[in-house]
Amino acid sequence: MRQVYCELSYIRILYFTSLLFEQVFAQYLGVNVSSLSITAFTVERYIAICHPMRAQTMCTVSRAKRIIVALWLFGVLYCAPWLALVTTR
Repeated sequence: MRQVYCELSYIRILYFTSLLFEQVFAQYLGVNVSSLSITAFTVERYIAICHPMRAQTMCTVSRAKRIIVALWLFGVLYCAPWLALVTTR
């Protein structure tokens, strides 16, 4: 019975540790991707205001989708080192 309890407590510690890693990763990912999204939105508004004729061809829905996917991929790659840097004591 003692061995089963030790194994269960070890599984709980591993589960808590993985949740901690995911939580830190998700926090940094959220902060970085939201900053990048605001920057992309600001650039899009700048193009629409300062270059209205060019904006009709540059600012399309398909381009916006590609930019959003690129921002998320960059954010995941940028925050990936946190998965290796976070430790628990």
